[in-house]
Amino acid sequence: MPLELHRPPLLVAVARAGDVLPALLLASRGSRRYVQLSRGPGANHLLWVTADDLRPATALTGSQVVVPAAR
Repeated sequence: MPLELHRPPLLVAVARAGDVLPALLLASRGSRRYVQLSRGPGANHLLWVTADDLRPATALTGSQVVVPAAR
């Protein structure tokens, strides 16, 4: 199955461990999505997530967004 790159990357939200975190959608393959997940300034991680974990970027408003403080 080919890898579909998203150019430019799309701003999305990812549901992880009860939090909604900002991310950039970089690529897709089947039901998996490759994202750059932001956990705060300087704390970005590249990882594969399921399509079910993605939310529209509009989910990043209000108190739903939890960005842990940098340690």
